[in-house]
Amino acid sequence: MPPFNLFTPKGQSAVHRSHEIALERGQTQVHALHLLLSLLTQDDSPLQDIFEEMDFDSGKVAEELASRLEDKGDGGAIFAGSTAMYLTGEFSETLDKASHISKEMNEKSIDVYHILLGMLRLHKEAGTFLSEFKLSEDVFKREAIKYIERRKLEELADAE
Repeated sequence: MPPFNLFTPKGQSAVHRSHEIALERGQTQVHALHLLLSLLTQDDSPLQDIFEEMDFDSGKVAEELASRLEDKGDGGAIFAGSTAMYLTGEFSETLDKASHISKEMNEKSIDVYHILLGMLRLHKEAGTFLSEFKLSEDVFKREAIKYIERRKLEELADAE
């Protein structure tokens, strides 16, 4: 798993929130699906801008995912006062992929769109779930690159 300081504040927030989502559901394992729900519901996220450009209904997807997570047990029980959490392999692999993708894209930090791309590239539980809603790595990556380019142009304009 990449060092936490390599993540943007939004990326760090999404990882933290995924732990909270698992705890709220009485689950001791943090799955990539918890991370996905965190990404889909994060306020003021670059993902929301990208999804809007794609006409992707992240609210509908988040509702379906939340429903599935309610039914998902991890076989573990939380004892009173216990906060021991375990990251699943897919969760860790997703963050590793996100790190590689951010490097491929010549980005210095790991942002939320890198995390989502990591899920799509792995195409395990979270990526498969997203494919049910017709979200593919190629299409999302193309839109993420457009978003990054727009952001860089805005930063240049602000600097002038």
